[in-house]
Amino acid sequence: RTFVGNVVTDATPAWSLPVSHFSRSSDGYALVGFTATEVTTTVNAVTPLATVTLSPSIPVGTPFKVLATIRRNAGAAASSFFGLRLNATDVCSLKGFGDGTATAEAGIAVFETGPWDSGSYARIGRFLVESGLTAQQVNTGQLNLSAIPNAAITSVTITGQSGNVGTTVGAKHIYVYALLGN
Repeated sequence: RTFVGNVVTDATPAWSLPVSHFSRSSDGYALVGFTATEVTTTVNAVTPLATVTLSPSIPVGTPFKVLATIRRNAGAAASSFFGLRLNATDVCSLKGFGDGTATAEAGIAVFETGPWDSGSYARIGRFLVESGLTAQQVNTGQLNLSAIPNAAITSVTITGQSGNVGTTVGAKHIYVYALLGN
């Protein structure tokens, strides 16, 4: 990202918003990373899509949330899936997206966690994938693959799986916010 005066601009010149839009939300969360670059795959296996490198990193135990836009094209009649990776650890398995028909769909992926630690509170959080087309289909899940890494979170990756090489899945506009204090 590039800061020029009070405007933050992505590598794609057509996209820019005022820095104040990102700096700090009314609930105390601050933007620690984002990308507006779309990454897609047609691979029928877990594949890293868009990755956000965080600056600053998120300290152990700090509540944070991830918001991303996701999509699939009309390709083949097959299920599509999205998951979440923190640092190099897959924490949420792939959640189904869409109704499995050859229909183009777009939606949102959201991950949220409260204060966490390496003990009893290492697997708190929820991952939600919602399609804006399939009767507001919502697929939620918990941290079922692994606990949140007991280290500073330095990167967040949305993973995807096409379900069929004729279908493209993608992630874009990923924002990561952390409750970094006042």
